[in-house]
Formats: sequence, C-alpha cells, structure tokens
Amino acid sequence: MKIKKILFICAILLLNILIAGCSSPQSQLPPPTTAYPQSQIHVINAGTVDEWSLSLGCYSIATGYAYNTGNTSVSNVVVYISLKYTDGTIRDSKVINLGTIEPQGSRSYQINLDRECGDNYYIDVSTNY
Repeated sequence: MKIKKILFICAILLLNILIAGCSSPQSQLPPPTTAYPQSQIHVINAGTVDEWSLSLGCYSIATGYAYNTGNTSVSNVVVYISLKYTDGTIRDSKVINLGTIEPQGSRSYQINLDRECGDNYYIDVSTNY
C-alpha cells in the first residue's frame, strides 16, 4: 500500500513537471509591437426618423456621419448600420461604403431601414477601414 502512495505521488510530480515544460517562458516570446495609428474613424448616428409609406410600409431613416480624427487619409471606409429590437435582435441592416475620408474630414450617410410598425428599436453603427 505504501508503494502505491509513493508511485502515485511520483506520477503527480512527473505530470506537473511535464505540464510546466509545455508553457514557454516570457523571455522566448517576441517583444510586443505597438501600433500608432495616424488616423482614426469615428461614426456618429445623428438621428432616426420613423416613416410610413404605401409602397414601403413602416421604415426608419437613419442619418449620420463618419469623421477622420487623424492626419492621413483613410480609404475604403465602410459603415455597418443595424436596426435592432430592444433585446438586440437585428431587424434590418445595411452596409454603406463611404470611400475615402481625408484628414480631419467627414462623410455623411442617410439610409432607409425596414421595421415593423409600433415596435421599439434602436440603431447600432460601426465601421471598418
């Protein structure tokens, strides 16, 4: 019985040594790189108006803009706009390509989003560039 305990303890120690050997020490990792972006795009949803028409039914008009806070131009700026129920479920979404935004410049957007009449929604915007 005593030999089984000793073998069990040796097995645990050996396992700990093997597991510890699997992790690489911090000194072997490459040094972290820090990116200093010269431009940053911000997107603002300026407002939403709920409308109704015979051909479209209920819809929301989302209006906003993206602006460049940096000192270099940013090309291929894309804005993602989603009309979401209050629980976060997406009702409608659109993608708008705003093209190039110059340093300290901005580009506006206006888009129609389909919705159900009478339900509560909010607009979620994000960007990629």
